[in-house]
Amino acid sequence: MGVTDANGKVSFVYTAPQTPVRIYVKITATFAGDLLYEGSSAVASGVVEPVPSPILPSISLVGASFTIPETLKDDVSLYRNSIPSDIMKTLPTGLPSEAFLLATNESLYLVFAEQSDKGLAKVKGWLLPTHIQLAGLNIAVVVAKQVTFVKEDPVTTLNEILADPEAYKFKLVKVDAYRRQISVLYDPDEPPYIEFPLTIGYLSEKPIEPLAIVRKALERAKEITFRIDDGVIRDLLELREPQILWVFNFEYEYWYDSKAVTNGIVIPLSHPIFTLLELSMPVLGRLLKASSPIILYDVKTDLLYEGVQSVVELMKDSKRYLGKVVKLTANCYGGYISVQ
Repeated sequence: MGVTDANGKVSFVYTAPQTPVRIYVKITATFAGDLLYEGSSAVASGVVEPVPSPILPSISLVGASFTIPETLKDDVSLYRNSIPSDIMKTLPTGLPSEAFLLATNESLYLVFAEQSDKGLAKVKGWLLPTHIQLAGLNIAVVVAKQVTFVKEDPVTTLNEILADPEAYKFKLVKVDAYRRQISVLYDPDEPPYIEFPLTIGYLSEKPIEPLAIVRKALERAKEITFRIDDGVIRDLLELREPQILWVFNFEYEYWYDSKAVTNGIVIPLSHPIFTLLELSMPVLGRLLKASSPIILYDVKTDLLYEGVQSVVELMKDSKRYLGKVVKLTANCYGGYISVQ
């Protein structure tokens, strides 16, 4: 309601409502009439546009993807649940259920995606305005729209990598070389009492004298079980060849001492991903600090072997298989254990 001025006019301010979608409105002005003037009305039509939401910056990244260590998973869950609702509304999609760490040439990211895997990850998505604190490191967060994992590349020789490590940083390589590795469940023996699977070893161009793995494992079973550290690991690997490339992953695998085709990503040990991992696995940090300035993060391995149908076949034709790596399936019995 209002009163006309000397010219017979009255004005009002219409405040459009905030709306997430476009809406059509009609504004009607009505004069009921009085003793001198008849009643009248007029209608104005208009469109109320939605308030534009802040646009999250798009980002494209390529780097090595890592599984989130067990000790950091609670921090990631807390971050997920604390993302402000106004940021969530700006996402074109919901927050994906999976997450992994991505080490690029320049930095380290936490990525939420519909799938996680190890490999050379190519990520397209949106950069969130809030960072996450993991083990004291300030890490940017990305929500992936699209992610692919590449695990194989053309063959590169070990000597080429060792001759020019800078040229291969954060590149996916395929190396056909002698590989020696051991695999352990590392228990820091302190809260939160979590065992970490750790497989670590090295690649060499030169043939390695076969390692008496079973004998060593039996002789040092107590150390391996209760006090595995970087010194024990070095002794078990019998590190003698200077021209080697360290290789590792965070899975529990067989012990290798054979030729293998290793697909991996070359990462400098100065990268913050190793600062983060060392806080979770001190034994890994101490072990790697004394190695070369780069390490190969294993994403896919193929052992080179000959298949044997049975133990009987192996015994009948032992000369044919002497000195070769073979694969067979058999039942093993001894003491109180029986395994296949």
